[in-house]
Amino acid sequence: MKQRLFFFTIFLIIIFSNTATIAAESPFTEETFGVHPKGGLLYNGYNANFQSFEGAVDCGIFESGNGLGWSGGLFLEKYIGNDFIIGFGVVYSDRSGEMTVENKFPSRDLSTNQIVTVTTENSITTSLSYIEFQPEFRWIALDKFINGPLRTLAALRFNIPMNKSFEQKERIVSPDNAVFINAGDVRTQQRDISGGDITSISGFGMGLTLGVENMLKISDKNFLTQQLAFDYNFGNVTNDAEWSIWAVRFEVGLRFSIFDAEEEQIEYIPIEVEEEPEVEIIVEEKPKPPTLDLAITSVRDMKLNVGEELLATIPIVNAIFFDRNSSEIPNFYSTKPLQDDNFFKGDPVANHKFIIPKIAYLMQKNADAIIIIESATSGAENEPAGLDLASQRALEIKKVFLDLGIAEQKIKIQARLTPRFVSNQEFPEGIVENQRADIILLNAPLQEFVDIRTYSELHGYIDVNIDFANLPPTDNVSIFNDIADTIFAAPRPGKYTIGVNNRVDVENQNILPLNTTARAGRLSKTETSEVDLNSLPVENKELTLDNFEAVLRFNYNSNELSNDTKSLLKQLTEKLPAGATIYIIGSTDILGTTERNTALANERASSTENYLKSVSGNKFTITTSIATTDKFSDETPQGRFLNRSIKIRVKK
Repeated sequence: MKQRLFFFTIFLIIIFSNTATIAAESPFTEETFGVHPKGGLLYNGYNANFQSFEGAVDCGIFESGNGLGWSGGLFLEKYIGNDFIIGFGVVYSDRSGEMTVENKFPSRDLSTNQIVTVTTENSITTSLSYIEFQPEFRWIALDKFINGPLRTLAALRFNIPMNKSFEQKERIVSPDNAVFINAGDVRTQQRDISGGDITSISGFGMGLTLGVENMLKISDKNFLTQQLAFDYNFGNVTNDAEWSIWAVRFEVGLRFSIFDAEEEQIEYIPIEVEEEPEVEIIVEEKPKPPTLDLAITSVRDMKLNVGEELLATIPIVNAIFFDRNSSEIPNFYSTKPLQDDNFFKGDPVANHKFIIPKIAYLMQKNADAIIIIESATSGAENEPAGLDLASQRALEIKKVFLDLGIAEQKIKIQARLTPRFVSNQEFPEGIVENQRADIILLNAPLQEFVDIRTYSELHGYIDVNIDFANLPPTDNVSIFNDIADTIFAAPRPGKYTIGVNNRVDVENQNILPLNTTARAGRLSKTETSEVDLNSLPVENKELTLDNFEAVLRFNYNSNELSNDTKSLLKQLTEKLPAGATIYIIGSTDILGTTERNTALANERASSTENYLKSVSGNKFTITTSIATTDKFSDETPQGRFLNRSIKIRVKK
């Protein structure tokens, strides 16, 4: 929106600058004042970043919306110079519109007993209108555009709300057979959520209008006007939500001139003088090629922020899931040596593919470590091969560990008809989960869990100068740097500043190249400057907890903390500063009833809270809750295993 306002202002400045060469006298200088009723259409746009306002229901983040409205008003105008006019108007503006947000969540299809993703659309339809008081300034840009003046407009608007109601509804987008179950077991694909007056609406607001107006002469004193304007409202629509309105306004009006009765009106008729026709000489010019240039003018105010942060390793699901009646390791799993030994970053569901090389890496780091491959089936009814199949699955995994350099005597095998901790086979997902081999690591930690790590962040600015010419209208110029996250638009040649705020590896790199690039279509220019990291001033930061999130797993339908989980929680109490707040968020997978899952999530959070208090006393403030939306996908077995957990976040 700021960019639209910027270009519109530049357009008006160009028009104003052209009026300096116009010396003709305005035909309105003799009038007492002008009366100008007009009305038209509004295209309303909403910029938003809120989940709800007073009266509305939180169903996700609304970001934008639009709608059509109408406007009507009466204006009085007074010329105070040949080309300059002041005016005042009272306008009724309909700024209604609609905002929508799409939500997705897993649900069970009762006809197939499968987990499906349901997509819904939540909408807020507003009925908003305002009485607006508008002091304005107009300037004649051209005395004669078609058969009358072309004027530019700049105005302030002060508005008071009139209509201020809304309706909030939700409808199912997909699948087609999904329905809401309402009171009385009424099933619909759309339902009303909320509605009524917007009670938190701002009682007074301000805005800015910029535009152009063409005046078509229909008599000596009357003009038919057509106005195209852009409205921008300062501030938010309500006091409790980030929600602003802009609009494109097209209006048609009829302007009347009012004169004093005693003043004699004299019409001046210009005498046209024929001029000798000029001989036009046409010189065909070749189009000039497009050019783009970039120069780094300075690298300034560079410094290093050095500090420590508390981190948790990403959770590990130490199991391999097999296809029905198969002992072949699925292609999903990686059997190559581990390339990245950073266990503190990544997506746990996606990173499950590296479980075998990760455990091999831990084995090589711990000389006394032993692994037990405890392989199982989903029972004789589903996998008749039974123990033979379970043994073959374990042997296939053992082969991969041998190929990764693990000594044979460090690998033990156990075959079971069903897993030690069995999933409920009344669900198809439970059968899939039981077709697995658990990999148990002895004499070595499966997760480091908590660690305090040092980080370095580079802060500073890069000043550049951009020059370009003859670019096609579709080729927009952008500027970016290889260590900065932001891409800047360069709408015109000139100076620009790129802010740098990124982490750097000072241990393995002394000289850091800063590659800055300008690009437009196929044209590209890159300049490089260097920063000596060892020579920069250093600012030390205190321990940060902002990036800490730990996930600790539970067995199916259990709230009992394992010995490994207790050990990991004890690590947290030893490294977390006293007085910190620990947030415990209980979670379950989608299997089972909603009532049981809610109770189980609370039980997991409570058992974790009780253990933390038993080992830390009153050292921390502990808060518990249950997860509703911030969960892993239940579409994969590793995702469901990760949802049988508690999440831990911390804050000072």
